[in-house]
Amino acid sequence: MKAFIATALLAAASGATATRVAYALPYGSKDTRLTDTSCGSGTNGLTTKYGWQTIGDIPAKYVGGASDINKYNSDQCGNCYRIDYNSKTVYMLAIDFAGNGLNIAQGGLDELTNGNAYNLGTIDATVTKVDTTFCLTGH
Repeated sequence: MKAFIATALLAAASGATATRVAYALPYGSKDTRLTDTSCGSGTNGLTTKYGWQTIGDIPAKYVGGASDINKYNSDQCGNCYRIDYNSKTVYMLAIDFAGNGLNIAQGGLDELTNGNAYNLGTIDATVTKVDTTFCLTGH
């Protein structure tokens, strides 16, 4: 019981929360245009800030949607999330809206689940918002 409480306190102190993570196929296509996402243009848009036109232009291993992004041109566009599941970690750059939790490219969920994204569909993972450099350095 003490170990459980210590783990819960550590997770709360770090800002980590159990979050639903699913995969969405468009985030795995390098040709997907950012103008087709919530974070393409506008003052907070990733095309405006960085000049990226497609997912393939983004120097992040994985991109996806986050429920923090609740509207077009959200100031949450470009947040980076650390996703931990069964001793595996991936980082995802938020480029779009997600209704509940996070949606990531299938490759990201496959990496977390040993190739079982399709079979599982969704997982409950520990998610922590981290500095954007974690996503933009190829993690």
